[in-house]
Amino acid sequence: MQQLGETAEAMEAEDQKAIEAILNKRPTGNYWILLHYKSNELFMPSGERILNRAIKVYNTKPPELIGTIVHEVKNGEIVDTDVSLPDAPIDWESVLKHAGLEESMAVETNEKKAQAYLYNY
Repeated sequence: MQQLGETAEAMEAEDQKAIEAILNKRPTGNYWILLHYKSNELFMPSGERILNRAIKVYNTKPPELIGTIVHEVKNGEIVDTDVSLPDAPIDWESVLKHAGLEESMAVETNEKKAQAYLYNY
């Protein structure tokens, strides 16, 4: 039986290997690594969508796109990471069922993120 989070952990391990390969190929200079997943029209036998992964290297900072992770690299070291959340509705009923809510709600504000990403947590 698959454990909760097992797929995400495997995806993260594959991402880390791909990023390490880029860092080893290009140990000097300043550049950005963009990581993005997008579903396609194909489905698994279980009914889940198949995801395509894209990892691209840019010499200039890529534009901020929804659903991407951008690592800034300086001389072979990741110095900054910017995560833009995917534009997907949140199923709050599912969140409440598994995690619940805090007694005192707060609003997270971040000038770097679009207004759509000001969530209560």
